[in-house]
Amino acid sequence: MLTGLAAECTATYSLSKYEDLQTHIETWFSTRPNPTQPNGVGAHLYQNDLIDVQIVTIVFCVLTACIFGADFFFLAMFPRQVYPRWYDIARRGSAVIVSLGMLAAALGSTIVVASHSAVVSGVSQAEAVAVYAHPPFRYATWAVNIAYVVLLWVATVGVIISTVCMFLAIAHEHRHGHPDATPLSDEKTSHVADAKAETEVSPV
Repeated sequence: MLTGLAAECTATYSLSKYEDLQTHIETWFSTRPNPTQPNGVGAHLYQNDLIDVQIVTIVFCVLTACIFGADFFFLAMFPRQVYPRWYDIARRGSAVIVSLGMLAAALGSTIVVASHSAVVSGVSQAEAVAVYAHPPFRYATWAVNIAYVVLLWVATVGVIISTVCMFLAIAHEHRHGHPDATPLSDEKTSHVADAKAETEVSPV
């Protein structure tokens, strides 16, 4: 979970820098003729491939922290509770979705960072690099991109292992339970039943 948050923060930093690069280049060369633009002038930097996979990375890393963080909190605060069936189904389903999303983000990020680069139109890449050389157009040549992909893979492996452990723990809980465990729904029901019984007792 913490490694996922580190990957998310690193991806956010990279995303911010490439957004700034696009803004700076398009502002600096705003008067250059460019037939690909709607108004016929201005440079354009395309880096949407990297931005897209970084957004997916950020979303699923945050979901990982929310889902597994919440499960850890309930396990730490209420270790002897037996949770209702709907909650077990919800957390198992959420864990599977997050695992698949993290795997997709890791694979997509690896492909984009390893083989893609930003593309500029309206001016030559040499001119653009002469004005703004950082972050580099080639994604794989910037250490920040490499770092976020490596952290993302470490987090993805951890999430998959955690999902497997969650399934095993829920199965063990259903099979063996805890000698002092009390179902949450039954606990609430018993409190209501006790209160109702007290009100129905007639005075002697």
